[in-house]
Amino acid sequence: MIRINKSRILYYYIKFAREKGTPDYIARGWSLGVLIGLAIPFGFQLFIVIPLSFLLKASRIGSVAGTFITNNFTIIVIYPFQVWLGSCIFGNPISYAAVKGDLKQFVAEPSFKALATMGGEIVASFFMGGFLLAVIAAPIAYFGVRALVIRHRNRAEVRRWKRLDALLKEAEASVDENIKEGKIGK
Repeated sequence: MIRINKSRILYYYIKFAREKGTPDYIARGWSLGVLIGLAIPFGFQLFIVIPLSFLLKASRIGSVAGTFITNNFTIIVIYPFQVWLGSCIFGNPISYAAVKGDLKQFVAEPSFKALATMGGEIVASFFMGGFLLAVIAAPIAYFGVRALVIRHRNRAEVRRWKRLDALLKEAEASVDENIKEGKIGK
């Protein structure tokens, strides 16, 4: 079983924040990943997000990581909500129990065959709700990731300057001590 703790989260946060590229490049990748992760069914996302990240000049790592917004643990909540939201948009709300029963087979085996057996109304509601959630979540992901990357890089720069300042003071102290001891001339 995977253990999630603060150090593991911090490790991945730093790994993603250190990625080469501008904050906009990294945030564009994450935003694209979240958009595709919510709009496209689980299992088909990587086939779409990787080529799109090349076309849109977005972070490949961020775009793939962003698709993990829908994973084996979150789809049991997100997918039924998407279908319910989409059905509300169409004006014919479907109950959560009906949605959960229909999505159970698709979650167990994500394929076009399983998608086709669910029925047109649920599939249309799934995509409509997914696109609405994606349109809402993608800008949030973009600005959130961009702010995190900028904050991380600013903090790293401050730490770097503090280390350089400490080294400079240590070198000055060493030179002053050597001058007092007469090891080097004034």
